[in-house]
Parts: sequence; C-alpha cells; structure tokens
Amino acid sequence: MPGFTFKLLLAGGLYAYPSSDLGVNVQGTALSVSALPGWRIVRDGMTVDVFAGPVGQNFRLSPNDPGSTLHGSYAGGQFAVDIWYQPDAETVIALDGSISSISYIGSARAAFGWRPTGSFFIGPESQAIWCSDYLQLRFGAQVTAFRVDNLEVSAGAGLAIESTFGRVGPYLRLNFDTRL
Repeated sequence: MPGFTFKLLLAGGLYAYPSSDLGVNVQGTALSVSALPGWRIVRDGMTVDVFAGPVGQNFRLSPNDPGSTLHGSYAGGQFAVDIWYQPDAETVIALDGSISSISYIGSARAAFGWRPTGSFFIGPESQAIWCSDYLQLRFGAQVTAFRVDNLEVSAGAGLAIESTFGRVGPYLRLNFDTRL
C-alpha cells in the first residue's frame, strides 16, 4: 500500500578485532535502535521505501580500546532505502541500503530470488558493510519472504571478507519483520 510507512529497527551483534594499540584481540558488542518514518511508492511490480530518522548506537569493548573510533553511546541520524522489484510471481530483485551519521556507518545489499515452492524466494546475495575505518564484503545465499502468520523471516549465509584485518570467514544474517 503506497503512502506513509514506519520502520523500527533493533539490531545487535558480537565482534572481535586485533587491536594494534593494545596488542590483543578486543571483544565488542554493538546495539542499535532506529525509528525511521518514511514513504512508500508502489508502481509496476516495484515497491520503493525511503526512510529517515534518529538512530542510537552503543558499542562496548573488552578490554577498553582507546584507539577505537567506536566505543560508548552515540546518537545521530539515519537514511535508508528498500527496493523490492517483482517482475513476475516467481522472481524478485531486492536492494537495500542505509547510512548513519554516526561514523558514517552504512550497508548496501543486493539479492536475487526465485520462488521454488510458491511460498518464499531463494537465491544469491551480496552485501557491503562499512564505517569510517572498516569494510566487510559478504557473498552468499539467501531465503526471503518466508512467512509464519504476520512474521516474515529472511536469512542469509555465506563468506565474509574483511578488508581492514584481512580475515575471511562465515557469516549468518537473520531478519524478522512484522507488519502492524
């Protein structure tokens, strides 16, 4: 349905990195909440959602790393765009991205999907996640639009490449959406 929309995002994660200042691995916890009013445009099989609003983020490090650009609590603004294009009932192209004023934290994701059973889409995805001094690229597979009542679940898994630390490893992404 076109018109006003609202996105409330709650996100969190655990991470680790080698601190050159401390000479040890630092364990981090990130929490983020965004309240983003927006506008939805629907036309010819395409839905475009554009959002902007406040974001709050908290980063906890153990041990404390004074050289890290992100530690403690921050408030700022966030801009996001979600594009869902379904040229036919069995195919989808999903694009989404966001940028925050907090250390220029952002992400961009592209996914392509086929509907094998009529109830969800499956296919490849790629994603970039960055902030002022960090970049991670992800390449994997995704399942999108798997519904259980009012809950929509999407997931992705694959290979993550960190350019900052030269590490390569697995990633897992889980999203839970509901429409009120």
